[in-house]
Amino acid sequence: MSEHNEIRPKELTEEVVDQIIFGMENQQAEYLFDLQEGELIPCDDPEIAAAGEEAENRFVDLPEWRPVDGFHLMERFVAFNKNPIYRQELRDALNGGRGVFRRFKDVLKRYEPLERQWFAFKEREMRQVVKDWYATVTDSIALSRLGEEPEETEELVLSDFIIQSGTGRWKEKISEAAVQAKNESVQDISLALRDYLLDTEAVGCKENEHKEILYAETPVGEFAGCIMGVYVPSEYSTVLDLRFIYVEPQFRGLGLSRLFIDRATELAAKNGVSQIVIELLGKTLFLQKDLEERGFHEFGRRYSMSVERESQEGSE
Repeated sequence: MSEHNEIRPKELTEEVVDQIIFGMENQQAEYLFDLQEGELIPCDDPEIAAAGEEAENRFVDLPEWRPVDGFHLMERFVAFNKNPIYRQELRDALNGGRGVFRRFKDVLKRYEPLERQWFAFKEREMRQVVKDWYATVTDSIALSRLGEEPEETEELVLSDFIIQSGTGRWKEKISEAAVQAKNESVQDISLALRDYLLDTEAVGCKENEHKEILYAETPVGEFAGCIMGVYVPSEYSTVLDLRFIYVEPQFRGLGLSRLFIDRATELAAKNGVSQIVIELLGKTLFLQKDLEERGFHEFGRRYSMSVERESQEGSE
C-alpha cells in the first residue's frame, strides 16, 4: 500500500465502542468496522467494493460474539456475585438446559439491584473485549509497516514485564483473575462437575492462609497477569500449593505462565519450602511439558463419570 493510501485508525472513543458492541450483538445484520472513518458499515455497503485494494486493511471484522460467549459471560457474572440467594437462582437458571437465556433474564427481572449489577458487569466486560480487539487490530497494522519481527522476540517481550510480589494496586483485579482462571480451567467439563470444583475451591480458601502472590505489569503499567500460591505447613515441612495462574488474553503465548512458575520457585527456595504442587485443569494443561522439564513429577490423576439418572417410570 502506498504512503498516500496508508490507513490511519481512528481513536477508539466510548461512542465508537458502543457502536461496535451494538454490531456484535445484532442478529439481524452483519457489519464491518471502517478503521479510517471509525464507524460501522454494513457488509453489503457499495463503499467496500469501491475501496478496491484498500478495503482489505480498511474494513475489518468485528470481535466474534457467539451465543456461547454470552453464556460464558453469564457464568462469570454468577461466579463474581457474592449474594448466595442470587447466585443459586442464577446457577439454577444456567443449569436448566434449553431456554437458558430466557430463564437468566427472568431471574434478573425479579431483583432490580441484581439486574443493575448485570448490566454494569456486561458493559464493562464487553467494553474490554472491544478494547482488546482494537489493540490487536491496530498493532497488526503497525507491525505491517515495520516488516518482519526480529528473532528471539519472546525473550525481548518477556524482559519488558515487571514482576512484583503482593497485590500492589491490583487487589480487586487479582481477585477477579482468580475467579476467571478457575472458570477457564473448568469451562469444558459438565456443569455438575464444574460446580463441584468451584465450590470445593471456595471452601478450601481461608482468609488467614499465608499466600504468595506475584503479578506482572507492562512497562506502561498495564496489569498482565498473576499467580497465587498458599504455604501449607506440616510438622516436618512446608508445601507451596500453587492455586492458580492467570494471564490476560492479549499477553498469552509469550511465556508469562512459565515465568511466573520460575519466580514462584525462586521464592519457595528462599522460604524453605520442601515441595511445590500445582493442579492442571482445562487450559493450564499446556504447562505439563514445561513443568516436567523443570523437575515437576505427576503424582496422581482425577477421574469422573456421568451417572445417568433412572426415570421415575423405570424405577417403579
